[in-house]
Amino acid sequence: MALLFVGKLLIAVGLLFQAYLLYDDKASATAFDARLSTVLGVADFIPADIKVQLREHGRLIVAALLSFSVLTVFVRASILKIPVLLGLISLLVIRHFPFIAVPSFRDQTFWELVAIIGGYIYLLGADSCCKSKNKTT
Repeated sequence: MALLFVGKLLIAVGLLFQAYLLYDDKASATAFDARLSTVLGVADFIPADIKVQLREHGRLIVAALLSFSVLTVFVRASILKIPVLLGLISLLVIRHFPFIAVPSFRDQTFWELVAIIGGYIYLLGADSCCKSKNKTT
């Protein structure tokens, strides 16, 4: 049980650091905004007025979604883990768009993000399994 808490804490600290970099670091913000503009340029199904709002506030939205990871350390509710998962998936899509080929094995940032998403999904499953075990005993 203590290792689960330590694992949650490490994931939360890592995600909070990513959220902080998106929020405060100028180089990360500029790179993210440039990639977001590329993704939004292709997305024809999003109305123009919403695209303007997403261009202005998209980085802050993803940072806020990643910041929900603090709550996952203390609360086991799966509903609080969904925003973090959405933030991670948005970060993956925006950073590595377009997915026209299988990413190279040398693309370290892609595989790190995939590993974080996989670990987070595993943590989500482990929490729900722990919760169901506690109910039966």
